[in-house]
Amino acid sequence: MKYKEIAVISDIHSNAMSLEIVLKEILSKKIDLCIILGDLLTYGTQPNEVIELLFDFSNKINCIFIKGNHDQFYFDIQKKIDPIKYNIAEFVKESIFWTNDKLKYNLYEVFDWKDNFILDKVYFAHANPFEYGNWKYLNDEKDILKAAGYLGKKGVKVGIFGHTHRNRKYIIEENSVNCISSVINEFKFNDNRKLILNAGSIGQPRGSSPNYTTLKISNNSIICEDRNVVFDNKAVVKQIYSATLSIETKNELSSFWGIN
Repeated sequence: MKYKEIAVISDIHSNAMSLEIVLKEILSKKIDLCIILGDLLTYGTQPNEVIELLFDFSNKINCIFIKGNHDQFYFDIQKKIDPIKYNIAEFVKESIFWTNDKLKYNLYEVFDWKDNFILDKVYFAHANPFEYGNWKYLNDEKDILKAAGYLGKKGVKVGIFGHTHRNRKYIIEENSVNCISSVINEFKFNDNRKLILNAGSIGQPRGSSPNYTTLKISNNSIICEDRNVVFDNKAVVKQIYSATLSIETKNELSSFWGIN
């Protein structure tokens, strides 16, 4: 059985140290395609380094870049459009505008961006399978069931997303949602179930270590494997406290790493 081998990374958030480790790992494997689920920037302090690493990487391996809400912030700012269309915390706003001031690149023009991507029976988007610009988190059963219904309408069996920064997997069958362990030996496409998978975050994980996902996709099934990223998170916090941000924002951003 021939599989397509895919790497999925999400929510990099200006963390070039973690990204560099992941990209080197991917290049060392037999990967056919890398899908980046968006949110390249904000929170961390290495926006230009992240863009440069991804640009170089995309010249070595086929990549799909999918827009996230934090990418859209910079698209709008650089087009002189008000980027803040919904309530976000003040420390997030400060991080966004600080990042934009540091940017050397027009983010929209650097990569070939997509709203979403379908490969065989698998649907990829930043947050959910709803319309672009709907940044609803898939955290509760009602929203997960609704998302599974949207996947069915799109003719796919699996939805793979980021956005929450939390690596989760759900099997949906009829009107029930089952949160499953991190190991999936094989998910078959030829039944009535749906699989929703969150690829986690390599740049700012919440409740776990940084991680990304590799997939093996055939005509009949998908195999998913989580891959943790080991790096010096204290170095990220040190960079945050060295930045020209308010102390309140520095404390908020470093708290995601359990250090402040």
